[in-house]
Amino acid sequence: MKQIISSVLILGVYLTALTVPLMVQPSWAQSQNSQVEKLKQLIEQAQQQEGQGQARQAIETWQQILAIARQFKQRRGEAIALNYIGLNYDSLSQPQEALKYYSNPKSFV
Repeated sequence: MKQIISSVLILGVYLTALTVPLMVQPSWAQSQNSQVEKLKQLIEQAQQQEGQGQARQAIETWQQILAIARQFKQRRGEAIALNYIGLNYDSLSQPQEALKYYSNPKSFV
């Protein structure tokens, strides 16, 4: 329970860091704005999945978030997504898989 609460708090802090840089780019077309909305929805979905103990589904959702962060070259967003993927693998008692995401993010580029 403490892990879920701390994850939600951490996510709340970093959610702004992940989405605001995407929203403030003045030259982006409407399609990029829809990507920002999709990103927000995916983050909320991942939070819900984690809260319901659906770690495998949350991993899949965080991988989608990771792809969007990389598409927009948002390194901080990549780091956040990688961290949450690792946390979810850890919650599935798969520490070796979690360690891959914590320690070597370049291997997932």
